[in-house]
Amino acid sequence: MPIYEFHCPGCGHEFEELVRTSDDTQSLVCPQCKRRDVKKKISAFAAPVISGGKVSTWANSSSCNTGST
Repeated sequence: MPIYEFHCPGCGHEFEELVRTSDDTQSLVCPQCKRRDVKKKISAFAAPVISGGKVSTWANSSSCNTGST
């Protein structure tokens, strides 16, 4: 189950929620002000960096080196 980040436009609260299906996002409420119009944020993801056949470290998508080595 993916964890998504959400933002409440009413109070500005940001929170994470474990979501089973996309339909579950329709029923979410802000845990701070209880508004129902929360927005899903677009988040960076983490991916393993593989070097020499071994996973050496974890890096998020914004710091991955896409150049040649």
